[in-house]
Amino acid sequence: MIAGLTFFAVAGLGGLGSGFAIVERALRAEASKILVIIAALCGVLSTVKGIAFVPFFAAFALTALLPSVALLVRDDSADPSR
Repeated sequence: MIAGLTFFAVAGLGGLGSGFAIVERALRAEASKILVIIAALCGVLSTVKGIAFVPFFAAFALTALLPSVALLVRDDSADPSR
């Protein structure tokens, strides 16, 4: 949740000058989100002793990647041929 808020905070910085500026801002926001996710992962792994790494990392990766995968799902509700 904090990573998502970081994404929106960084994405909201600056003006909408050109297409390049918009893409650059989106990439910076995504990079900041990834850094927050990695920092949170390191914090949990250094704080909690005896954690089962493989299941924890698998759940963590799924949670981090699922919102991005949702963008790949095609919406056919507006398709008049259906």
